[in-house]
Amino acid sequence: MRRSGRRLVSLFSGVGLYLAAQAMGQYLGRNGVPRSWVTLFGARGSLSVQIAEALILALPVFAFCLVWAWLTVRPWGRARHAHTAWCVAGVGLGVVGWLLFGVIRFALNPPASEVPVSYMLMRYSQAPLFGAQFSLAALLGLALAAWGVDRYLRKHPPRRSRRHDMGFKAPEALGPISTSPPAANS
Repeated sequence: MRRSGRRLVSLFSGVGLYLAAQAMGQYLGRNGVPRSWVTLFGARGSLSVQIAEALILALPVFAFCLVWAWLTVRPWGRARHAHTAWCVAGVGLGVVGWLLFGVIRFALNPPASEVPVSYMLMRYSQAPLFGAQFSLAALLGLALAAWGVDRYLRKHPPRRSRRHDMGFKAPEALGPISTSPPAANS
């Protein structure tokens, strides 16, 4: 695949990564967290319980995004460069699209009463953010994968081709090619 094709695949993979993280977060949020997991953090509805629920729901999303981002960002074949910037741009497009969707939904269906900020930030069904922990999990997964790929590339530089190692040179490396006959010695 050509370089521009790999970049485009990385860009769309970044968008898909973010949207899949949000979809997974919505699914996990609908199923909820078992009460026995969060009873240690306080009474139901307290801020500490909300934070504990958000972290418990965000951990599987983080793991999913870490694997997806690793597969997207790592160099393909004998490529020498990771496509981190293109994947980050795709995630950025996903964030912008998701926020626009949330703002439009919030404007069309405003809440009937005042909603606490903690509820707006961490609740999976509340527009405009639809659970900020899922966005953070996706971004942290991508950042950790990019760091891991960079570290891997520093320890294991890409191998050169066997043809390069055997001493074959490109025609440009041989010097200018002359079409005139050789000069006669006098």
